Amino acid sequence: MQINVRIPRPDYVDLASQGRRGPFAPIVILLEAMAQVDEWMIRQGGYPPLYRSGVRYKQEPPGVEEFVSYDVVLQRGWGDCGHLAPARVGELRAMGIPAKCCIIWRWVDTPSHPIMLVHVGVEYPDGHIEDPSNLLGMRGDPFGTRGNGLWGEA
Repeated sequence: MQINVRIPRPDYVDLASQGRRGPFAPIVILLEAMAQVDEWMIRQGGYPPLYRSGVRYKQEPPGVEEFVSYDVVLQRGWGDCGHLAPARVGELRAMGIPAKCCIIWRWVDTPSHPIMLVHVGVEYPDGHIEDPSNLLGMRGDPFGTRGNGLWGEA
């Protein structure tokens, strides 16, 4: 399953005035929808655990963000953070662990204008964060830098 959604993208994002989720609210909703779809699929059986599936992290092209279910990730053999985190959340929920997707973001200056980098991970009920992208081959550790003020949470 693949979901295509067009979300308006403002030129300026004032995160402080938009509350904790701010402009990420539609993304949070879509990630939760994909986690529920993935949980349902995993409960039906026949899907390997994410970390034993052979799937690897691969970044989508700039400007592209697809929301796809775990079967599409398995078929492709790769996923980005927005694919891998919902798959892992669905897997954990199927095991009775009430995990959820979590988003972190930061501004990065580019030669032409600042851009917002967004990353998705898995949050356990105790607040522990797991990063499927990092565990499946992504370089860097966005969640490891949460305490330094560079990343915000949604």
